[in-house]
Amino acid sequence: MIKYYSYAIMERILSFTPAGNKIVYGLSSLIEKNTKGRDRPLDSAIKLVKNARDMVKPGDTILDVGTGWYHHLPFLFYLIGDYEHYLFDVRDKASLQWIKNYLLGLQDKIDVLSDELNINKYDALSKIKYLFNQDSREKIYDICNFKLNITKETDRLFLPENSVDLMVSCCVINHIPIDILMTELITLKKIIKPDGIMYFLIGHDDHWSFHDPSMNMFQYYKYSDKYYKMIFENNFQFQNRLTKNEWFDIFNTCGLNVIDYYGHITVESRNEINKLSSNLDERFSKYSLNDLAIKHSYVTLEKLSDN
Repeated sequence: MIKYYSYAIMERILSFTPAGNKIVYGLSSLIEKNTKGRDRPLDSAIKLVKNARDMVKPGDTILDVGTGWYHHLPFLFYLIGDYEHYLFDVRDKASLQWIKNYLLGLQDKIDVLSDELNINKYDALSKIKYLFNQDSREKIYDICNFKLNITKETDRLFLPENSVDLMVSCCVINHIPIDILMTELITLKKIIKPDGIMYFLIGHDDHWSFHDPSMNMFQYYKYSDKYYKMIFENNFQFQNRLTKNEWFDIFNTCGLNVIDYYGHITVESRNEINKLSSNLDERFSKYSLNDLAIKHSYVTLEKLSDN
């Protein structure tokens, strides 16, 4: 429990300290320089891309919402087909080193990738090695047909209206504050084509518990919004704690229709929720244990007509 709270309090203090962001990101860059990206779990990303490949055809445009440190979804799409990619985020986080770390990670897991994505192992290895040998991000982006799109103005169009065939994200939108999330989803709705699809993975487990294995994976369902904001919210890391029902309400308000939904529940996640059942905050106690036991979910959305 000490690790759980200490990480949260330390980040909160630093996030409101002058130059705190330089300290956190600077230390992270030094410590993780040769590892960030390589040891990333790929199961969820592979499943997302595997399912999404039937939603696009060669030449289509894909927008990666919250492309992150090393563009893990676009590189998987690059291995399976020929698409145009927009790498969208509010901050340019990626570096050549972290991208190469990720490519090495893909190389390490090539047998899993070839089996799950039904691609030729040796063709994929050749593509990965060719990218790894490039000496700049720009050359890699050019080869993969990636276009970087960085903006914090997510309440307005940053790409032409009705221009994207598929939008994807992997554990991103659950880290966006609700007021910003609503306006961003409305903007994304305008950018997607009338027959386009949004396919998002949403994380529901408490990411602060990653720092302390002794904590319940849904620990943050115990806390009121006021307490959670006071202790755990900061400028570096945010999780909106939205449940399945709350997500559905937001999608509907933003003019998005849920056409498919899968909530991933495990024996472990069900047991963890059962342990908390008598200590849930009032906000969460009204939901069924099955809804709260969802570790992560895959949601497929289409935009509703404005008429």
